[in-house]
Amino acid sequence: MVALVGAPRHVRDRAVRGAAPLLAVAYLIPPAVWVVRPDGAQSLSKDMHPAFAGLIVAASAVLVVTIRRARRRGPPVR
Repeated sequence: MVALVGAPRHVRDRAVRGAAPLLAVAYLIPPAVWVVRPDGAQSLSKDMHPAFAGLIVAASAVLVVTIRRARRRGPPVR
């Protein structure tokens, strides 16, 4: 939520604004799949596929890289 709310408010770079929702969606997919599946495990950690963890890590890395690149370009907006 911090990235999703903070990116549009404090950064003008479009890449950062696009990476924040990507990260939010990456975090929302595993719990949504877990809740929707009728035969799911009792806990999310037992039911989550390792690819989802990789997706979250990759989306986080994309956000960090885009924020660092935006900071190098110019001063922060606010």
